[in-house]
Amino acid sequence: MNSQLPLSFANLPAKKDFTHYYVSEANRDTVESVRQCRDKLLFIHGALGTGRTHLLQAACRQMEMGRAAYLPLQDLSAWNPHRVLDRLDMYQLLCLDDLSSVIHHSHWQEALLILLKLCSDSDISIIMASDTPPQKMNIQLAELSARFNGGLVLELHPLNDSDKVNMLCRMATLEGFSLPPSVADYILRRAPRDMATLVEVLHQLDWQSLADKRRVTIPFVRQVMHDMRE
Repeated sequence: MNSQLPLSFANLPAKKDFTHYYVSEANRDTVESVRQCRDKLLFIHGALGTGRTHLLQAACRQMEMGRAAYLPLQDLSAWNPHRVLDRLDMYQLLCLDDLSSVIHHSHWQEALLILLKLCSDSDISIIMASDTPPQKMNIQLAELSARFNGGLVLELHPLNDSDKVNMLCRMATLEGFSLPPSVADYILRRAPRDMATLVEVLHQLDWQSLADKRRVTIPFVRQVMHDMRE
C-alpha cells in the first residue's frame, strides 16, 4: 500500500465547505462545534443525507494545507487498519468518516484505540462521523467505548420541509441563479425528498436554465423534471 494513502486532500470537492452547507437551527450548535474544532474528540452522528461527509471535508478544508486528513473509512475498510491509521501524528486534525463501516471488526477497534491514545497525548484533534452514536455500536473493547463516550457526541438532524425550501433557495443563490421560494416548494412537493435527489434537480435546473437562457419558473421546472424522469 502506498504509505501516503488518500491523505493529501487538495482534491477534496471544492463545494464541500462551510459556505455550501445549509445550517438549520436544529444543527447550529453541532455545525459550530465542527467549525471551531476545539474538542480533542468530537463524534457526530446522523442519518443518511444530513451532511456528515460534507462537514468533515469542510473542517479539513478550513485548515492550512497539510494540517488535516480526511479518511473515508468505508472506502478503506478492506485495508489493514494499522497501516491506514499509521503515521498520522503529522496532522493537527483527523476526520474519520463512516465509522460504523469498520467498527464491528476487532482489528479496526484495536487500531482505533491506538490512534486515540496517540492523539490524547498530543495536540491532535479527531472528528468522527457515523450514522449511529457510539453508545449503540457493538464495541468489544471497553477502553475504546469509554474513550468514544468521553468525547463530545452531537447529532445532526434531518432538515424539515421548511429548511429544505430555504436550502434550495440558498444553494441556487450560491450557484448564481434565482429560485423563488414558491418554485422551491413546488420542487419539494414533486420530487423525492432525499437530499441527493433535491441537489441533483437543482444542478439540472442550473445547467438547463443556462443552456436555454430561461428564468427558473414553475413551468420550466415542470418540464425539466419531466425530462429527468424520461
